[in-house]
Amino acid sequence: MSWNIQHRVSNAGSIIPPEKVVRCYRGLGPYTEIYSTLRWRYVPFKEMASLLPSTGPVVDFGCGEGIFVNYLALSVASRQVFGIDQNEIRLARARYAARHISNAHFIRGDALSVDLPPGLQAAVFSDFLHHVSNSMQDQLLERTAAALAPGGMILIKEVPQEHLLRATWRRLLEF
Repeated sequence: MSWNIQHRVSNAGSIIPPEKVVRCYRGLGPYTEIYSTLRWRYVPFKEMASLLPSTGPVVDFGCGEGIFVNYLALSVASRQVFGIDQNEIRLARARYAARHISNAHFIRGDALSVDLPPGLQAAVFSDFLHHVSNSMQDQLLERTAAALAPGGMILIKEVPQEHLLRATWRRLLEF
């Protein structure tokens, strides 16, 4: 499989202060509040968002508590952002945090079988692909690429395994 790798910077929308996103998670208990604060601090969400188109639907696979989905939705009110995850507990937290964000949507489902929105402009895999086998990664990326609108993009962010301390920290945060 060959991929056309390009770097582009888009008009990512407004710059949302981290506190505004983290504030959405208040009331969900100390674990979720601490998790959302630490996740925001250690994942380059602003830099990732700057690479994404500001229009059209965006899907975040393995969205967990929806921190990036909510950030993207708050950044551009006209952008529809969909978070997909299998963990209903995490999705419940994401939905609670997005209760006042009309363009953030959360779907429980398997990444290989969930319906993707038409006109998909971007798909995000943030600290997700390491959870699935190499063959499943290929299937998922091929399926996602086929669903993209012309000019659409896939954004993959993974911590390199050689950064053992950071990778271990990321895994601890995911539980």
